[in-house]
Amino acid sequence: MNISGRSKKGYSSFLLGLGFLIAIMFLPTFFGGLLISSNSSGVAVGYSNSNTLYTTPTINIQHTAFIWFFGYIGNTFYPQTELRLSQNAMINEAKNLSNTFGKSNLVLLTAVDEIPLKGGTVSTSKISAIAKYVSDLKKYASAVYGRLDFFQFNLTKIAGYGNCNPSPTNCPVFNQTALYINKLGLNGVWYDHGASYWGAIGNVTFNKMMQNLTNEFPKATFILNHTPPANKFGIITELKNYTWEKHTWVAPSPPHLSLTPNYNYLQLLGVRFPGHVLMHFDAAGPPALKVEDPEDPMSIFAADSAKIEISALNAIVYNGTHPAPGFENESFAMVIPIIGSWTFDGRINGSANYHGLLYNSLYNGKYPRHTFESFVKIVCNDLQITCS
Repeated sequence: MNISGRSKKGYSSFLLGLGFLIAIMFLPTFFGGLLISSNSSGVAVGYSNSNTLYTTPTINIQHTAFIWFFGYIGNTFYPQTELRLSQNAMINEAKNLSNTFGKSNLVLLTAVDEIPLKGGTVSTSKISAIAKYVSDLKKYASAVYGRLDFFQFNLTKIAGYGNCNPSPTNCPVFNQTALYINKLGLNGVWYDHGASYWGAIGNVTFNKMMQNLTNEFPKATFILNHTPPANKFGIITELKNYTWEKHTWVAPSPPHLSLTPNYNYLQLLGVRFPGHVLMHFDAAGPPALKVEDPEDPMSIFAADSAKIEISALNAIVYNGTHPAPGFENESFAMVIPIIGSWTFDGRINGSANYHGLLYNSLYNGKYPRHTFESFVKIVCNDLQITCS
């Protein structure tokens, strides 16, 4: 399997010209801080104010460790059910990471998830307990994120979750985001199938939705999964005078059966979302959906030897944080799989290195991979973080 990194000389003059052209064509222009809009457009009226409402996220990919730290799906704590890792064990691991990287440099992803199947949503009776867990994690991390799927919670009405009337912000995606931000205390949301949903509903409707999310939750940050085959629709494009991109990251992945990113595609994303590109190993979904895919990058990653896992991760992190001269704004971060993502429970290409459905890099719990220390060293060596 090809896991080689990309050399600094790999950027061609063609891509330089293409990137420059795209930058000219599509980079958003702002006029007097006007956020957008007339009510007839379906976008809430608002104005930017650097001291209050609309502030650019301060996350710096050169100084931030983005960590898969899977937790709840609905009311169920999956590290416990899948890996025999209790909440206290997870909090202790968050503390260890914080002590190593520093709280200000640590971001934990997918601590809470919801799937509207088989009771996979948060019950009212569990809100306080889950909020307490999030609060405990935030003692050790600068930000903690949850996950929602645009193909499960979106602009289509769902009984009990919203019907988009009388306000466009009464749609399920707004109500569940409100649960995450206002009641569970999460700092932002990873929206799965971001680019696919953009392609499905069109650029104008998607932009209105994202701008309304930004207006409704001005202190939150959003991450849009921008994974193949979603990129067949192109690259998500912000409309003129909209501001949601400033609060949003895009998260591409290597294609199926590969651990090597498409660096040309990453460069194009870097032009559209400079400093806001977050690479990850994509996975089909958790066991509740019963759609695990042995060809997904995370499944391939977990099925390889620990040596290959470490080598692949190191190559991606290095290339993301050491861009070629002239391409500094097109660097990218990589999500480090500490607990998660989802894998494939079975033999892949004759390999049986991992049988769990949730990746475990630790030395304890079920299916321990013993890669934690090596992953931490990669972060410390390749990012501008002084580790202790």
